[in-house]
Amino acid sequence: MLYIATVTYNVTEYMGETEYGKTKNHTVEAGSEEEAKEKIKNYYEKEKTHEYSIYYSVMDIEIFEHIA
Repeated sequence: MLYIATVTYNVTEYMGETEYGKTKNHTVEAGSEEEAKEKIKNYYEKEKTHEYSIYYSVMDIEIFEHIA
């Protein structure tokens, strides 16, 4: 199933400033809302985060079901 997600996250540069409350929309293919949330959290906190470079922290995920 396809979901639309609105993600609120913080971005911190290593030894630098933090940008709070950034928001972005994504489409996510998942079997459930919980799986969609987990995919998004992993994307930001594991795939986009790079140690000693930039860190992403997910604060909120709002999921919307796609209606065809």
